[in-house]
Amino acid sequence: MTTKISDSMRETTALDASKLTGTIPDARFPSVLPAISGADLTNLPAGGVDGITSSANATAITISADEEVQMPLQPCFQVTAAAQTDQTGDGTHHTANLTQEVFDVGGNFAAKTFTAPVTGKYILSACITWVAGQWGATDGVWFEVKTSNRSYVQYQEQTNYAARDMGSFSLCHVADMDASDTAYMTWHISGGTKTADHAAGYYTMMSGILIA
Repeated sequence: MTTKISDSMRETTALDASKLTGTIPDARFPSVLPAISGADLTNLPAGGVDGITSSANATAITISADEEVQMPLQPCFQVTAAAQTDQTGDGTHHTANLTQEVFDVGGNFAAKTFTAPVTGKYILSACITWVAGQWGATDGVWFEVKTSNRSYVQYQEQTNYAARDMGSFSLCHVADMDASDTAYMTWHISGGTKTADHAAGYYTMMSGILIA
């Protein structure tokens, strides 16, 4: 049997649904599709996206429409020093009086010390300015950022501080830290009297951030 389609039917651009009769002869297409439940989905990766492990219960990464990436909960801190007199000069090792928090994301800085919340690599930067130099020291100035694994040191040898009333050090390192390791800033001057101080505010400060 041959069915011929007329030219007029080929030119049809609209159909009147009221003129259509009959049924779809295929029971695989139900009239109502069933609802899909997430509980019925199987074979999904347990850790989310391949290559990324997440236990986050808050927004950890934000990407703007201009592809700017922010990690608002990434551990980081910045603290400056409060004034304190007669710290060293006679060999006393003095922990810098870092008590003025500028920011502390994660709340990991306390009692002049940063405590690493997780194992990783941290950028630690620090600077110190010492003042009131008439202490007559002869053995030089030591400046350190001490972590649980190692110390990062700046040293200046000076034979006569009588004519010098100010000096400064700064350093920046990538430190490997384990969870619960600590980092703090210390300094000392030897060979004179205990009359040396470090300056307050941004003249003496420390900052850090988890990078890997």
